[in-house]
Amino acid sequence: MIVDMEGPDVGRYKMQGIPIKMRETPGEVRTSAPVCGQDNEAILKELGRTEEEIAALKENGVI
Repeated sequence: MIVDMEGPDVGRYKMQGIPIKMRETPGEVRTSAPVCGQDNEAILKELGRTEEEIAALKENGVI
């Protein structure tokens, strides 16, 4: 139930694994939790923001 993970900002830590174990489709934890703000740029692009808009948000300390 507990798995060892490696996080980019915290190093090695333990977290809960997949509680339900199925024979045909066993679950597994593949990645650690994202760092706060890690996916901001990708999400903003997906929402239609331009590179210039994203740069302005970074410059103004919004993201």
